[in-house]
Amino acid sequence: MDLPHPFGLRFRYIALAMAMGGVLAVYLIYWISRLVQAVTMAGVPNCPSCGLMHASQPADKSRSDWLFAYFHCAPHKCSVCRFRYYRPASAAMRETAASTLAPIESKDPA
Repeated sequence: MDLPHPFGLRFRYIALAMAMGGVLAVYLIYWISRLVQAVTMAGVPNCPSCGLMHASQPADKSRSDWLFAYFHCAPHKCSVCRFRYYRPASAAMRETAASTLAPIESKDPA
């Protein structure tokens, strides 16, 4: 007596579907972890790879920039180790503005 096939499919097709589902799950987990890392780097001005504060926004675009832009994250690239990472755009703009604008010293005529 043969066992009936679930959903009328052969077992190799079920194994193939499960393998493709596993690959898709790993792919989704990878990108979700990258997004979580990018969003949680709001208060960290350092490069996550080398720890130095020599980061700037790169001019080159990658295929994943649209996904991070949807979550308001901007790409950054360390000028020392050349590591490319993402950080929330609002924190990046505040950090850039704070570093480029020097405090103006007022001279009081006394």
